Amino acid sequence: MPAPSTLAGAALPAWAQDALRSAAQALSSVNLTAATVAQCVLAGLVLFVVLEQWRFKHKARFGKGSVPTTAAGGTPVPVVGGLIEMIYDPFRFWDNIISTAMQTGGLCWHSIFGVYTLLLADIDDIRQSFSRNNDKEFMMAIHPNAHWILGPKNIAFLHGPMHKELRRSFVGLFTRKALEQYVAKQDGIIRDWIRPWARDTAAAPTEVRMWIRDMNAWTSQEVFAGPYLGDHAAREKFSHAYIAMTEGFLAFPVCLPGTAVWRGRQGRYHILDVLEKAAAAARERDLRGEPPVCLMDYWAHEVNRIVADAEKSGSPLPEFANNHRMADVVMDFLFASQDASTASLVWVLALMADHPDVYQRVREEQLRVRGADAASLEKPITGEVLEKMTYTRQVVKEILRFRPAAPMVPQWSMSDQTMNGTGYTCPKGALVMPSLIAACHTGFPNPEKFDPDRFDVNGRNEGDKYGKHWLPFGLGAHYCVGREYAQNHLAAFLAILSTTYDIERERTPKSDEYIYLPTIYPADSRIRFKSATVA
Repeated sequence: MPAPSTLAGAALPAWAQDALRSAAQALSSVNLTAATVAQCVLAGLVLFVVLEQWRFKHKARFGKGSVPTTAAGGTPVPVVGGLIEMIYDPFRFWDNIISTAMQTGGLCWHSIFGVYTLLLADIDDIRQSFSRNNDKEFMMAIHPNAHWILGPKNIAFLHGPMHKELRRSFVGLFTRKALEQYVAKQDGIIRDWIRPWARDTAAAPTEVRMWIRDMNAWTSQEVFAGPYLGDHAAREKFSHAYIAMTEGFLAFPVCLPGTAVWRGRQGRYHILDVLEKAAAAARERDLRGEPPVCLMDYWAHEVNRIVADAEKSGSPLPEFANNHRMADVVMDFLFASQDASTASLVWVLALMADHPDVYQRVREEQLRVRGADAASLEKPITGEVLEKMTYTRQVVKEILRFRPAAPMVPQWSMSDQTMNGTGYTCPKGALVMPSLIAACHTGFPNPEKFDPDRFDVNGRNEGDKYGKHWLPFGLGAHYCVGREYAQNHLAAFLAILSTTYDIERERTPKSDEYIYLPTIYPADSRIRFKSATVA
């Protein structure tokens, strides 16, 4: 056993040496009495706490390669670390850590239930953690409930050649032609869902988060697999299963009958059963030569082509080229589109209510682009019309920069990693939290100001100048393949909203804060809608 003054070749500070010496003395005089047992337990706890605190300080100060860069941080509570604070007030907890990292060189450490946790705020460190996704450098740290709710073979757990081959098969899912079909569906659903909002908020402002959640869920289901989901009752059952999955991620990680995690897993079973039948029907439809009408159809066409080529050449079929795996991947699309897009849609409402001048400019652009009469404004928005909405799309980009829905994407450090930006050596086993909030705020001038003009390509053109900082959709192997789909959805929603309603937000002391669910939402989003007279 190492002497009390050293551990694995590293010198301990004087306070640690004293604590270890006291613990060693207590342990050396053990007698089997209640008092001495209690003393031994206490000495053991002291020893554990001392070693834990020293280990964290050592990692923060030197890393594993004695790189002389210090990650700023506090002294976490023994054992639980920052867990209690994170649960009690996640906004303050993460806001403090992100602010500290941005002000002290790009790093801040903490511990969460005994795990050394390192938040990255330096853009080069952030990009490095995303772009080196493999079993030797960084691997995504998935939510503890994910294996139960998403299943062990979900795309979120994949990396390497199999993952690359699967993503290559998505190319045809988000072409210009496909996106135009999706926009048509988005347009129709948005108009139907927002129609009663003025009536429903006439008496008082109403919290809109659940309205947006349901609208977004219905949109995703219609776009991705609409024709195959059955009648209204079947769709309602599908939606309930879908929501059970999302709620399972907000629950304590125990999967026993009756728990939220268990209900989430049961929801997955139902969704996979429906989507597996949908995949089979879509592939049969494609073989009959019928044109695609949803994302499942586009992918069925690609999978059928891959299968035909493999049979012709005698090559083995890709792992994903079967109905069950297709169902699993489309389920992941549905799930990925839910939380992030719902959060961003809620931010559209909150930020437009807070910035009526921006909202008015969006409305003026809509009247120019779509027409100033009622008949023109009722026409469905097309992909061609979306491209003409220059300012509206600037607003969407600024919303995604100002409040990126996914605030961080946790990674495990698989080995000692010297970070490109800070030079700090991140030790193996660290839970690394690249902050997308920090990424989207560093680099840009006046980052705390909501200012869509920063993305004017004929003006300041900050989108190009600071493009490497704009990371709301991530980077690298798990870069969001549906980023254009998501931006089109936000733009269509904002466009239709601006010519339909005037909006007012009920402000509270918490209105400038946000909550983690686990994507970030406004702490409150109580909105009143009044019919707008624009044509």
